[in-house]
Amino acid sequence: MLYDTLQTNIKKENITEQTQTVNIWVIENAELPTFPSKPNKKRTLMLAMLLGLFGGVGLAFLIEYLDNTVKSEAELEKRFSKTVLGSVEKIGLKTTRLRSLSGEQLVFSNTDLLNSRVRNFGRMFERRVVFMLGVTYQTPRDKLRLIPRIIREAVEAQQNTRFDRSHFNQYGDFSLNFESVYYVLSRDYNQYMDIQQSIYLAIHEGFEAEGIEFAYPTQTLFLEHPGGVKTASADE
Repeated sequence: MLYDTLQTNIKKENITEQTQTVNIWVIENAELPTFPSKPNKKRTLMLAMLLGLFGGVGLAFLIEYLDNTVKSEAELEKRFSKTVLGSVEKIGLKTTRLRSLSGEQLVFSNTDLLNSRVRNFGRMFERRVVFMLGVTYQTPRDKLRLIPRIIREAVEAQQNTRFDRSHFNQYGDFSLNFESVYYVLSRDYNQYMDIQQSIYLAIHEGFEAEGIEFAYPTQTLFLEHPGGVKTASADE
């Protein structure tokens, strides 16, 4: 009886296994690859060549941009607004040879060059300017008090300048003298000259508006005669 029951259950299990569906299909048989998928040597080599090319060109332009050395006389005059008086031809153990603009060769002892004082305009960050001007002795005191203000306004009206001071500082031989100081915030000589010209013109305009006269060298002669003393002034 037990054996019959067992046989019946086994048959049922076999029938159930045969009736189950399978959702797996073979689309394509697997094939053994003939080369590795990674790394791609050709692609890596091409990328390395391109990166090296662009990197080298970019580095060359960067070095050229950062290079601040002077390479020619024209560049020296343009950058530092200085006239070139000659060029160095040879630096020896004892002497240095230069070629002047007029053509002759100049020979300097290296000892003389080392003992000389060198003014490095390339390291100048701002230029200090001191100037004097004089007005006539007939200028009223209230006008004298206006002069520092006129000069200050003329300086501060220009860009890239910093006003320092302006004072009545001296009784001159023929003028009342004022000393003024300002800074040009650039080492460019042409820009300095443009600023100085604009300041001088503004001062001239301010003096003209206030009726202040510039002084110039004069002499006063006292002539004595029976009728009294007369004075006469004449330009030097």
